Amino acid sequence: MKKTILQIYALLSCFIALIIFMFTISFTIGYLFDLQFTETRLGSSLIPYKSNERFLRLQESKHEKHGPESKSKKYNDFSNLSEKELTTRRQEARNDLIMEKKLDAKAGLFSSLSWLLIGVVIFLIHWRLYNSIKE
Repeated sequence: MKKTILQIYALLSCFIALIIFMFTISFTIGYLFDLQFTETRLGSSLIPYKSNERFLRLQESKHEKHGPESKSKKYNDFSNLSEKELTTRRQEARNDLIMEKKLDAKAGLFSSLSWLLIGVVIFLIHWRLYNSIKE
């Protein structure tokens, strides 16, 4: 059962395509979970959005990183809001975070499906090449 160089090339290409399948399918499953169970997948990232106090602490820590001039302007915008307005802003920020995660998952899903399609094409071309040489 001596193999030619072309047969080895075809089998190696099929093997590489199978590796692409393996990684792509695992990424695709992850993106599907991100779409279906977004809040669960975000986990601790949503904790600052559970109460207004935590949300204010999050805003304060964000603006401390950008310097005192940023903190005084932006943080004061949030700290001067009424309880109802602050709750509305907090819920909007939480929803924005969830929406961003879903959009990232959709983009990743599209990319994964593209790689899966490329892998299928590579596999089929080289499998047919191998079978035509084998006979």
